[in-house]
Amino acid sequence: MSSPSVLPQYYIGQIEILDGDTQVLKRSEWTAIASTDSHLCDPPPRMGMNPATGKPMRLRLPPDERGVRVGDEYVGGFRWSGYDWKEDLGTVLVFAADGHEDEIRSIADRLAGALKAEFGVDDSLMHLGGKPEQQ
Repeated sequence: MSSPSVLPQYYIGQIEILDGDTQVLKRSEWTAIASTDSHLCDPPPRMGMNPATGKPMRLRLPPDERGVRVGDEYVGGFRWSGYDWKEDLGTVLVFAADGHEDEIRSIADRLAGALKAEFGVDDSLMHLGGKPEQQ
């Protein structure tokens, strides 16, 4: 059995709660929602280098990163981006593969509603992999 393929994904927005200019979404609130949502799954595995041995190893990804899989393809993802590590505050960056933007936006809108947050686009973050015609 072959492993699922990972389609190239680009930034389409973020889920956030702002109090003035301060991000106040808590990581624990995000992981509680993300870990139980039926549309989200573990993200695709990533490989890294073991610093002690210099050998390749599979990285254990944090529970604040989730994927969206359709059939045998990963078509979107949600990644926590910490703003204040001491207070565990931040935002959730949202990524989608070409042709799956509407589906991922719909999931993001629903998750934002459950978190009493907003889903929107921060144009200053387009460097995270916006579609070439958007950059």
